[in-house]
Amino acid sequence: MIVAKPSKAVLLEAAILGAIYFVAGLAAIKLSDAAGGIVPLWPANAIVLATLLRRTPGAWLYYLLAGFLADWVLGLGVGDTVLFSAGFALCDSLDVVLAAVVLQRIFQLPANFDKIWQLLVLLLVAALLAPMAGSSLAASLQAIAYGDPYWQGWITWWISSAVGMVIVAPLWLELDRARLTEWRAEIVPGEVAAMALSTSALVVFVFQQNVFFLLFMLMPFLLWSALRAGRFGAAVHNVLIMAPAVWYTVNGMGPIVQLYPDSVANQVLFLQFFLATLAMPALVIATVFGEKTRARELLRKTVAQLRHAQAIAKLNHWEYDTTTDRLRVPSGQTGIVVSDAKDLEGLTDEAYVERFVHPEDRARVLDAYGLPGAKKSRTDIEYRIIRSDGEERIVHETGESTCDETGLVISQFGTIQDVTERRTAERALRDKDERLRSLQSQLIRATRISTVGGLSSAIVHELSQPLTAIMNYAMAGSRVIDRDGEQGIESLREIMAKSIEQTQRANSVIQSLRRLYQKGEMAFIDQDLNQAVEEACTIGLLDAKQLNIRVDLDLDRSLLPVKIDRIQVQQVVLNLLRNGIDAMSRSDQRRLSVKTSFVAGATAEVAVSDTGTGLSDEVRARLFQPFVTSSAEGMGMGLAICRSIIEAHGGKLWAETNSAGGATFRFTVQMVASKPSETETPLFADRAKQAASG
Repeated sequence: MIVAKPSKAVLLEAAILGAIYFVAGLAAIKLSDAAGGIVPLWPANAIVLATLLRRTPGAWLYYLLAGFLADWVLGLGVGDTVLFSAGFALCDSLDVVLAAVVLQRIFQLPANFDKIWQLLVLLLVAALLAPMAGSSLAASLQAIAYGDPYWQGWITWWISSAVGMVIVAPLWLELDRARLTEWRAEIVPGEVAAMALSTSALVVFVFQQNVFFLLFMLMPFLLWSALRAGRFGAAVHNVLIMAPAVWYTVNGMGPIVQLYPDSVANQVLFLQFFLATLAMPALVIATVFGEKTRARELLRKTVAQLRHAQAIAKLNHWEYDTTTDRLRVPSGQTGIVVSDAKDLEGLTDEAYVERFVHPEDRARVLDAYGLPGAKKSRTDIEYRIIRSDGEERIVHETGESTCDETGLVISQFGTIQDVTERRTAERALRDKDERLRSLQSQLIRATRISTVGGLSSAIVHELSQPLTAIMNYAMAGSRVIDRDGEQGIESLREIMAKSIEQTQRANSVIQSLRRLYQKGEMAFIDQDLNQAVEEACTIGLLDAKQLNIRVDLDLDRSLLPVKIDRIQVQQVVLNLLRNGIDAMSRSDQRRLSVKTSFVAGATAEVAVSDTGTGLSDEVRARLFQPFVTSSAEGMGMGLAICRSIIEAHGGKLWAETNSAGGATFRFTVQMVASKPSETETPLFADRAKQAASG
């Protein structure tokens, strides 16, 4: 035990406790004088122990010291020597210390002892076990100091301490908890006065008579106080009975004296056992009733909280008896289907469904319930109801079956919850998501169109060359026919082959443009990633030669197919290519690298690297936010859209700064488990290679 430095409040309490100890001990000594030197009960130890049980162990020393000093002074007052009075005070302190230490090990202090097992442990330790140690030492001191018989001194000391513990300790614990206000709030003042006056009058009446069985008339009054006022009332009643009973007995009056007219010692001993046996049942009954009352109050609060929670959640619970096919609904629930839940009591499945379920949902609900007497073990269904006031609501109902020993379903318990607002909010959210996806699709398409629009001069140049060549080949063919006739067939075939080649060249550009201008929802299908990248390069690198940009294509042909929306991913590649070209507009060295590769797991990566001005830390931190751009003509939406596209594919898009200058943008997509067909060849491989070679 760690001794804490005392506060002024602790020292003041200890001083008051010492004074109370002295008064209580002095009263006990005065009674012992009238009883031939036998102490009927010693309440002082009980007062100190009850105080310790309501305090932290760090302050115990000061309360024990106050009690010890008061006991020492009492001993000196009755004529004991300094040494013997100190020894007797030490015996009393030993009772208290042993009881307090044992109870501290069992309970967390400060303790209230509100449960029956706690009260029984308190009485066992404080009134039975601990006083035995102090009694053994005190009886030895009495034998040495006064020559008293050891066992007579032991039994007298032990019983007086035990009775004091049983009667006084519970009352002092209740007083220390300030239970008086609580007690008076529970019963009317008139009843309090009636209890006190009736008990006092009855005790006076009984002890003025010489009829022994009249002592048992006190028990109903004790039970009255225990049941009406709890342990505090029982403890007060014990004291009201104890005080006059002790006074009358030690003064030679009452039925106990008549039992042993020639032995004061036997009179006191019987009185002690009588008081103990009267007090303990009352305390036990009061504690048990208090536990029951607190449990009832806790249950009441729990039920109230549950009902409040159900009202907030718009939730009701129900029970269904499958043997009678009848519904039972607890009262007090807020109405979900009807304004008063009791209106559902006794309905069958068919009656409930016919009266309250939406006509379009009735068959589905009856099927979910199952047949009467053979209910499904689990019900979980959502349906519409039409309330008694005509309002349509959406409810979610769940049920769980209870079976007997044979497995036959005998009852069901379940809940029904109004989820109308939740479903309405979910629909609104879905509609909002659909609108956002539509706007996103339109924005992505507008970005593609804007990107292609920026390439208009390169597209015109790319298309004008094959068209001009086709026209020249056609004119040359006409001249060959006019000049050579049938002898010019071979020359004409060569001219036509070249014309077809140029036509395919123009067609490839047009088809790529048509795909980029396409509308439509995102469609994830198995695709060749390399082919998609090559097609994007066909458009994105049309003006690479004019801008003196060297392009390197490094495509991993061993990649498995990826599940992507081809046009969306091509839009990402196209944006990254155009950003790289823009970044190199002021660079002396212009080199653009496009690479596909396999990374860990089933992931493929596309990297677009340039030798431009690079990215500052500030720009890179905000690069993918909307309206953030380093281009004088850009809107800052391209990279934000690209990231949303890649994240919709389950991948990631990020940027890195190259050590030699420039930047690299990388994104990942997931591969599938089958390889592309060996006969499949990229439609635009030749044009991509031609653009890459410059």
